[in-house]
Amino acid sequence: IGETLSKGNGTDNTTDVYKIEETEDNKYMLVYCDKNGIKEELSKFEENKTESIESTDPNLFAIYRGSIGVKEWNSYYTEGKEWPVEDVIIPSEINGEKVTSIGQGFFCGAGKGFKNIKTVVIPEGVEIIGNDAFRLSNISYIVIPSTVEIINNRAFEGWGPEQTIQVPFKEGTQFPEGWGNNLGNATIKYAE
Repeated sequence: IGETLSKGNGTDNTTDVYKIEETEDNKYMLVYCDKNGIKEELSKFEENKTESIESTDPNLFAIYRGSIGVKEWNSYYTEGKEWPVEDVIIPSEINGEKVTSIGQGFFCGAGKGFKNIKTVVIPEGVEIIGNDAFRLSNISYIVIPSTVEIINNRAFEGWGPEQTIQVPFKEGTQFPEGWGNNLGNATIKYAE
């Protein structure tokens, strides 16, 4: 959050620049501009498209004993119903129940309907990321909070260097033991 990120190789018109910011009223703003905007000046994001996003509609999710899942998961995963938003801020609570874990196969990229998701922000308070949660996904950027203690098997399997996982630690800090070696081959963005 607050960092400028780029995706693409910078040699053609496919480069996108993203900036995720937290606003004073505890909302997030995803700001991005195209390659022409990058050449002019990165600080002039107001001249490009901006989108304010609050926590993604909690009605899209189900919760059971603190574990969040996707309602009608099978219709997205198997039947190809398209997930309605590209930028997901996972709610920190649903119906008064705090979200403490991300369920197994949550946004598994093998599911046809999850292919359009670009960014995911996991809220503070989440302690566990389940098996296969973001496996094989097209997500380009994900934010993991400081409260995550366990990342289960294959959570980020299939992630490559063109995908970024923002972690809450400074470079050189040892990750929690419960994270294992479960971040795939993603690019790691460390805290400043």
